[in-house]
Amino acid sequence: MKHKKLVISAKSDLTLKACMQAIDQNQMGFIMVVEGNNTPVGILTDGDIRACLLKGATLDDPALKHLNRKFVSAQKNVSRENILKLFDSSIRLVPILDGTTLRDIVTLNDVRYDESTGITARAKAPARISFGGGGTDLTPFFLEHGGAVLNATISLYSRATIKRRSDKAIVIRSLDFDQTVTADGLSALKYDGNLDLLKAPLRLLKPEFGLELEVSSDFPPSSGLGGSSVVLASVIGCLNQFRSDNLDSYDIAELAFQAERIELKCAGGWQDQYAAVFGGFNFMEFRRDRNEINSLRVPESAVNELEERMILCFTGRAHPVQKIHDKQKKRMVDEAHITEYAKRTRDIAYEMKAHLLRGEIDALGDLLHEGWTMKKTFSEDISDPEIDQLYDFARENGAVGGKLLGAGGGGFFLFQAGRDSRHNLIKALAAKNFTLREFNFDEKGLRNWITKK
Repeated sequence: MKHKKLVISAKSDLTLKACMQAIDQNQMGFIMVVEGNNTPVGILTDGDIRACLLKGATLDDPALKHLNRKFVSAQKNVSRENILKLFDSSIRLVPILDGTTLRDIVTLNDVRYDESTGITARAKAPARISFGGGGTDLTPFFLEHGGAVLNATISLYSRATIKRRSDKAIVIRSLDFDQTVTADGLSALKYDGNLDLLKAPLRLLKPEFGLELEVSSDFPPSSGLGGSSVVLASVIGCLNQFRSDNLDSYDIAELAFQAERIELKCAGGWQDQYAAVFGGFNFMEFRRDRNEINSLRVPESAVNELEERMILCFTGRAHPVQKIHDKQKKRMVDEAHITEYAKRTRDIAYEMKAHLLRGEIDALGDLLHEGWTMKKTFSEDISDPEIDQLYDFARENGAVGGKLLGAGGGGFFLFQAGRDSRHNLIKALAAKNFTLREFNFDEKGLRNWITKK
């Protein structure tokens, strides 16, 4: 119990003087008298004692004779709202009982708003699929030639929860990896290969309080859906709830980029972070002077048709993103013919945007096929005979186009079925025991909020 000084035992020789001395010590203006198994029997206030003395009592009178036994109490788990209603009725204290046993005493100071503990922030950010232009968002390429990417977010999410602690300890849990990291404080949080992706935003934003961070995702790691960037966006979104100077969408995306690409030195481009934060269909242009995220007003009929025709098919293996991006960065800048392929990939993104805005879905599928053909030239690690066999099989069974999402080498294939071949394509892939994921498009991007107890 927090307020032990507010309680005194109901001994037979307890006097008004002893109660007055206890009140003088606690400086709260009252004392609660308890007996037996911590059962409250009454209250004496400094005003009660003065009134007794004015009526002829002495300080040596037994206190039990003068107790106010008609006090108001509440049971444990009483709501803040009901406590405030009692204080609004001129009550100065509320004993909190568990049955008849005193558990605590609530005063007005105890119900003042205190943001140091008990606050939980949540966030979720969507994964993305990239239609065209992937690779041209790598910095070495777009600094010289400009880059462009067309992508959209889907209904697969990373979720983060942060609970603020009353101490400085840091507890990080990944439900996906079934792993927990603890540290006595932020300064003790070191990069050591254990959940470093979740440590990075904490080390960058430096929250001045202890916390418990928990993260989970709807998709496997290294799946080609921009997952690491999605996780970072959700964690930064949570941390943003505790800031007085809130970060805007560009700030959050660029901090996610900094955490992953600069802090942790993970190779990759810029599109994933922006997609997770902004959400929806976006056409992104990358230049030396600035990055621009253009939200597209895609006709509802086109969105519905894409949801009918697009199929996510997991290859059954993760993609080696670091290895692929390192080679791709070098070849796109150093080898002239690869640079020209990359320029064509960028131009395909512009053409895709035009067709998408006009609802020309068949043309989009044809460009997906051309884009995949170009993408395979960037690195020999992007595809292999097994992946090529899967793609050819999908084309033979109704896919008009498709591509491996992300860097390549594994993860999810995105296939676009022909106008009337969705069922045949799904049936054929399922018969080969490939895992298929249904999805809808997500329009909102990062969401973050505070949840109350």
